[in-house]
Amino acid sequence: MEQKTKTILIMENFKSRVKQLCLTILLFTLSYTVMAQRAINGKVIAGDTKQPLAGATITNQKTNTQAVSDINGNFSILASDNDVLEISNIGYANQQVKGANASRSIEMALTQTNLSEVVVTALGIKKEVKRLGYSIQEVKGEDLEGS
Repeated sequence: MEQKTKTILIMENFKSRVKQLCLTILLFTLSYTVMAQRAINGKVIAGDTKQPLAGATITNQKTNTQAVSDINGNFSILASDNDVLEISNIGYANQQVKGANASRSIEMALTQTNLSEVVVTALGIKKEVKRLGYSIQEVKGEDLEGS
């Protein structure tokens, strides 16, 4: 009789541990699927012309992964719906969107920025004009516009 009671207690303890294990696995599975990343596909277009923007950089702020838009403005990046994606391109204002909203067309607003003076030496080293010990050739914006 005592042996039978011990066997029943051992079986109940085993069942309890199996239930705990199954519950733990279920919780990990649910948390993984909620937090799982998926491939988010979208398109980057210019806000003024509605033309696709090639070469725009899309950065996932959470994982710091990046993608670049192709010639048609399309991109694909791994992100979850709550991740913040930052889209940047030269001449356009940076834009931040949530991962859930990135699967649509993202319009970039044009910005006016002036370039500062850049001097590139023969070795590719940038220096100030005042510090150069030799002559330089200067190209102004008006010269380029006239071409």
